[in-house]
Amino acid sequence: MKILKKIKDYNHFQKIISLNQNIFKTKQNKTNKEILIEFNNFCADHIPLSFCSDFLKNKYKAKIVAYSGQVLLSYPLKQTLFKKIKFYLGNLLNLNFFGVYKSFGVEKFIYPSTNKKILDKANKSFKYFDKKIKNLENLEDFTLKKVLLGDLIYDTFLKNQSSIEPTIDIHSDNFKKFVYDFLVLFEYWYDYLKTNQVKAIISSHSVYVMGMLTRIGKIFKIDGFILTHDQLNKVNKNHPRELREQKFYRKIFKNLDKKKKSKLIQLSKKKIKNRLDGIYSSDYFWITKSPFGKGSKINIEKKNKKIFVIATHNFLDAPHASGKSLFPDFYLWFLFLCEFSKKTDHIWLIKNHPDFGGKWSRYMKYEREVIERVIKNYKHIKVLHKNTTLNDLVETKVDAIFTVNGSIGLDGALLNIPVINASNNNPHINYNFNIHPKNIKELKDIILNFEKYKKKLKINKDEIYEFYGMRSVFFTRNWFFSNLEKISKEIDNHYNLHDPIFYDYWIKNYKKFDETKIKEKLKKYFDLKNFFLLENNNLGNF
Repeated sequence: MKILKKIKDYNHFQKIISLNQNIFKTKQNKTNKEILIEFNNFCADHIPLSFCSDFLKNKYKAKIVAYSGQVLLSYPLKQTLFKKIKFYLGNLLNLNFFGVYKSFGVEKFIYPSTNKKILDKANKSFKYFDKKIKNLENLEDFTLKKVLLGDLIYDTFLKNQSSIEPTIDIHSDNFKKFVYDFLVLFEYWYDYLKTNQVKAIISSHSVYVMGMLTRIGKIFKIDGFILTHDQLNKVNKNHPRELREQKFYRKIFKNLDKKKKSKLIQLSKKKIKNRLDGIYSSDYFWITKSPFGKGSKINIEKKNKKIFVIATHNFLDAPHASGKSLFPDFYLWFLFLCEFSKKTDHIWLIKNHPDFGGKWSRYMKYEREVIERVIKNYKHIKVLHKNTTLNDLVETKVDAIFTVNGSIGLDGALLNIPVINASNNNPHINYNFNIHPKNIKELKDIILNFEKYKKKLKINKDEIYEFYGMRSVFFTRNWFFSNLEKISKEIDNHYNLHDPIFYDYWIKNYKKFDETKIKEKLKKYFDLKNFFLLENNNLGNF
């Protein structure tokens, strides 16, 4: 089966290479100016990436250079001999993704390397780090040469570590070795951007190690962009993460005219109805099964006690994606609730994070293993069946749901269940349909004196419609492809977007694509220097 898959993939690669060579016929620029773009295997992202990099190449009269951006996340800093040979031959023979990238104009591929100068700088930086970092809060805020790195170090290490504890021991040899390699990589890129004429950087993420390059770029006034099949955002010093738009939902909505407001709310209501009816939506593409409807009955007798539900997270999935929370990571939040629950006589339940699909499903197995291990020490806490739905929670008359920043904040509010967030950077922070404790002290008070806070909570459905409309209608994911929801269905599921099979889909549908329109859209976006490329509006610059 693997051999057959490789043969099919090879054919997909050859077809997309051929198509790209017909589309992108621009000549190479004889210049030292560079557009740096992330070299990855995210197939659906390669289509908009090809058009954006070609546009920027012509705009700046520069050459396109692809860099390995997932070093320390997907592969180590130091390449094995086998990996070096594989990289060399792939580049030389235009194999697989090397061929795809070259077909739309990439002239060079970079895998970070070290030398004595870089290592000397990294040694000094590591000594500074080791002296400065005394706890996890220090780590979150760690800054070097005016570049915030702590959250990137934290989330990258969590993602790729093999420890059973999904948190960080800052004193462990494993962590210190990782930090040293991270700082070597930082010094490499800092030196590279300082000494080369880089005009723009395109990354796939602003989190994990992939967020490093765009942050360094800001120091040297280099434009940095986060580009995927469903977004094109500009990052800056004050807003280094791509998820910052949620902070502006209320402000933007307020400035819309009545007609636009009305249309947005209507579409939002329709989407919410479909969501409540259990119809799949790409609005939350990582959820493969509807959280609503009938699932598994909860056999709990309330007995005049409060029922509190802990909605867990994928412990390893970028806890700093939208900024800092009340706790350094999801695991420490979970441990806090488990431990503090002993001070109450409430009934405590755990609802696992919804299932991921595709290759990410392994994270769910890990999450559940960790939860199982932890609650052995908390016999009063019960884990709900994995098929338990939000409607099952309503039927059981749960009193509250606890999350850090999950989408359950919206879903719980839809069903009139109070939701308590543990992050002042959660997506719903500017709305009143959730409870937002400012600190851990207030979170404790909410648990012990819940009725006081429940009385203050006013779940306004108009606010919910506004939030969902801004998130899923105004900030549409269809900036490049006209209908991602339809595409996801046609290629079986969202996770196939990053399989070479997507190239075949694109080739079959390319003739329907309005190339002139996308070029005009890109020109307008890059000329105006907006933060967001938004469909059907020009309010991206705020």
